[in-house]
Amino acid sequence: MIPIGRPRSGRLLLVGVVLAVAGCSQPPPVPSGTDRQVTVVEEEVASRAKRVGPDDPEVADLLVVLAGLRLNNGNGAEAERLLRHALSIYEANRGPEHASTGTVLNNLGWLYYTQGRYAEAEPLFKRSVQIYDAPDRAHDARTAKVLENYATLLRAMNRTEEAERFEARARSIRSDRP
Repeated sequence: MIPIGRPRSGRLLLVGVVLAVAGCSQPPPVPSGTDRQVTVVEEEVASRAKRVGPDDPEVADLLVVLAGLRLNNGNGAEAERLLRHALSIYEANRGPEHASTGTVLNNLGWLYYTQGRYAEAEPLFKRSVQIYDAPDRAHDARTAKVLENYATLLRAMNRTEEAERFEARARSIRSDRP
């Protein structure tokens, strides 16, 4: 996942960020405890799917959140399944070049990277970089993060020169931002 950080309570900031960006109502306050968080998000996925349909991008937004929670629980296989499902929804509804598609590709690539599945991660990172390299996103902070994540993979694969090029591009983007 694109590492965003954790608030003091230990809850993933990602949950609130994705729900807010998606225009979803915030779930009720959740006691710290990932099992309860998973339950709340699963209930929201079911509710949203009934209201807007199971293949709506709003459902995909929540699937990404649920994947992050599953990954935090150590369930990489379930996180992968959820991310792949979200990816298929985004590609079908928003298109293969949409930022949401690029973000899920990055998240899936990061999951594979953390599992040592470098050969599977690389094409996902490459595609994510291609999506975020679009002129309207070239100076976006998310583009810098995608470039940094791909550079991390390249370093792990002992491809230092390539990694340095992507890191330099990410630094350039970050230095251009106010």
